[in-house]
Amino acid sequence: MRHWLKENVAEILRMEPLPRHVFIFGDLAHLQGRLVDYKRSYPDLKLLIDAGIKLTIGMGNHDHRKAFLEVWPEYEQRTLVPGAIHTVTSLPDYDLVMLDSLNEKDEVDAWNPTAGALSPASQEWVLSELPKWPRPFFIGAHHPIYELKFGADGKKRLHDYIVKFPNCRGYIHGHDHLWKMNVANWREPKTVPWLTLP
Repeated sequence: MRHWLKENVAEILRMEPLPRHVFIFGDLAHLQGRLVDYKRSYPDLKLLIDAGIKLTIGMGNHDHRKAFLEVWPEYEQRTLVPGAIHTVTSLPDYDLVMLDSLNEKDEVDAWNPTAGALSPASQEWVLSELPKWPRPFFIGAHHPIYELKFGADGKKRLHDYIVKFPNCRGYIHGHDHLWKMNVANWREPKTVPWLTLP
């Protein structure tokens, strides 16, 4: 992973012009989200920041928040939901709302569940804030849209809600390690463009 991170950072820094933003859709760490993973990747990612690129990092199933925040403490101030790492990046034409879909086990070095989840506080924030979001926006997260369920019974999905958010333009996620673009539900009269990043 370190080799490919260095290669990707070098490729970004060769771009002309440089991008203004770089987004990491989770799984910055290797397997179990150990502190050493974040410490090792930090100098490479700092090169992007030093070049004037704004970096936004999301949480994936191989991450652990406590270890991540030891190396990236600014995310504790940047988050919109305490106990999670939700961020908003304002771009010229739209905002990117990066949700924290990490379903974390508390133990250090624990293997987290592969499937994603939104905490109750995160679900409440989504339902209270995103229906009235004032600008066009995309939702980003590590996990696919169909994994993020709402309510104690898990019968409602994120898609069931965001198709009704007037300014939502689509959903972008990582996790699946391949490029694809799809819609979340063919039966709905309104669908959500859905992009998977490798």
